[in-house]
Order: sequence, then structure tokens, then C-alpha cells
Amino acid sequence: MVTHWDDIVGAEVAAIAEPMKIEWPRRRDGAPGDAAQEPATLVLRVEGPAAIEVQHMAGVIVGRVNQFFGWPAVGRLALRQAPLQRRKTKKPRRGPDPQAVA
Repeated sequence: MVTHWDDIVGAEVAAIAEPMKIEWPRRRDGAPGDAAQEPATLVLRVEGPAAIEVQHMAGVIVGRVNQFFGWPAVGRLALRQAPLQRRKTKKPRRGPDPQAVA
């Protein structure tokens, strides 16, 4: 999910929020093995001023993440206000010189 974050939520949301972890609830001791797993909480790192915007878009973000997984894995978001840890994008490799190829 981390490597496809831009594709999952779109460039606008990816610019202001990034996934930190997914927290799964503990299974109850008395729950049978076939019991449906409760959905997880997706923890997002968000820069302070953008937190309210991400909070308003939580339903859309959860829907897109679940669509990516193909099942309702995430039920809610938890926001952590902190500076984003921007991943360095690889520079595209330059092709051969057109004159040399000709």
C-alpha cells in the first residue's frame, strides 16, 4: 500500500498525508474461529494544517483503500500530526542519444 499510495488516494491526498501503519483489533477469546474479523484502523501521518481536510475526506480515503485491497479491510482512520517523510522518487533514466542511435 505504501508504494502505491499516490495511485490509491490520488496525488492531492498523497501530498498531505501518508500511511504509517494498519492496526488490527485483537480477537476476542470467546470468538469462534469463523467469526468475521473486525476492520482495521489505518493510521495516517498528516501535516498539521491539512488534518481537518483529511478528516473530512476520511470516508473517501477508506473506500479507496478498501477498493485497493478488494475487501473491507479498513474501517476507520486515525490521524497523527507530524511532518511527512517524503520518499525520494527515482529520476527516470535517460535513453540513448538520438544522434548516436541514428
